[in-house]
Amino acid sequence: MKRLLCAIAMLVAFIPFVGVKALNETTNYYSYKKGQIVNFYPNATEEAARNKKALETMIVEDKDTSSRFIKAWIMGGGVYSGSSADQTAAFINQYKTAYIDLLSKAKAADGLGVFPTTGAETDEKDNYMINFNDTSKGMDLITLDDLKTMFGDALSPVLTATTGTTDPSAALVDNTDNYTLSDVEIVNRVGEKTSLYDELELVVAVAKKIDEAGAKRGFYVLERNASGGIKQMWIAEFTWNGNDISGIQLRKAVTADANTTYLFMPTVYVNKTADCHEETPENHCYKCVNENGKFIFKWTTAGDKEVEKCEVQNDITSKKDCSELVKTGVESHILEFAIVAALCVIALIVVKRKDLFKTI
Repeated sequence: MKRLLCAIAMLVAFIPFVGVKALNETTNYYSYKKGQIVNFYPNATEEAARNKKALETMIVEDKDTSSRFIKAWIMGGGVYSGSSADQTAAFINQYKTAYIDLLSKAKAADGLGVFPTTGAETDEKDNYMINFNDTSKGMDLITLDDLKTMFGDALSPVLTATTGTTDPSAALVDNTDNYTLSDVEIVNRVGEKTSLYDELELVVAVAKKIDEAGAKRGFYVLERNASGGIKQMWIAEFTWNGNDISGIQLRKAVTADANTTYLFMPTVYVNKTADCHEETPENHCYKCVNENGKFIFKWTTAGDKEVEKCEVQNDITSKKDCSELVKTGVESHILEFAIVAALCVIALIVVKRKDLFKTI
């Protein structure tokens, strides 16, 4: 019997992200690097409220600034049982239906209120995600190709001895029925570094509150054939060292896995304009008047109350140039001017004395 432990999807998928503001662009959109952690608003309500809730994802593909939507791996989902080597299509469709139903119930229950705004047309600017049931860009399982795209050689076949030989010196060959996924460094939207294993540990930490065994076992992965059809379900199994993931082994799912729970972490296509990210405050140079009536200059942000009545100096663009000496254009050269002027006066006196001597 297939089962979905629903509460987990909302707990994991929407992780608080402090100090965020959505991107507002009309023609060009953010460019991303595969494997990058990025947070997105799921709907207009969350974006307008700026309530620090966002969908944490990992970018699956490289995209330039001309594309509005991008494929992302949701760092959250349900703990689900039903994996079977011969029922992959039914498994995905059943989970997708349950996941969408779960999101609707969360919204209706006035819980987290995070139901994504989706639409069938990929170019609709008001859609926060492409419709989950879209045949080409809807909700899907993370695939072997996705993992390879994001993590490169970190996903590699297990090396085994050549089939049919017992010679210990025989060359090892790739066993494409088993893979390992090594730990790799990843970064978030503001350049902070973490690792794949650390990120997955965060997902498990929340998921295990509902189903500890299922969350700690690993997650589902899909293999598609050359034409994009479903070929094989895989299991990515965690190896633990205490509370830390020490390894990930991938193997093909078998019918016996049908009653064992694992994490279902889907991929979706998200709207880049809903990217919520920390903005670095922009500094400017301000010309102020102190209590003695003297001009002073400050390098700070527009929100600084000390410069509310000051005049911004748009022609000064760096902190080192934001000073009274630089601003006046005279004081900064007083010393040099004085030296040159003194030399000129000395030279003039010498010349005059020579003329006087010639006259005598």
